[in-house]
Amino acid sequence: MLDRIAEQRVWLDKKVEEQASLRLDEEPVLLEADVVSGMKKVASLFKKVTEKKKPKEKKPKVEKTDDKEGAEGAEDKESAEKEQAEDSGEWDL
Repeated sequence: MLDRIAEQRVWLDKKVEEQASLRLDEEPVLLEADVVSGMKKVASLFKKVTEKKKPKEKKPKVEKTDDKEGAEGAEDKESAEKEQAEDSGEWDL
């Protein structure tokens, strides 16, 4: 997208320089139709990019523990969190 815009900008700058070097009674180098067609190309690319759907985020897999040690470990973790909250003065309601 940025490359296309940069190309159009370079093209336009070149045409403006050419136009500036011409006398007022000479045929113009830069025409409105040329500018519009260049902008349509950029606009169509922009539309394609903005209408593209965002990919779905993958949820991280959570491993389940079925043994008693895993359950006890979770209980220990909860009690440790409660103790930490009590120490810091925070209460979970």
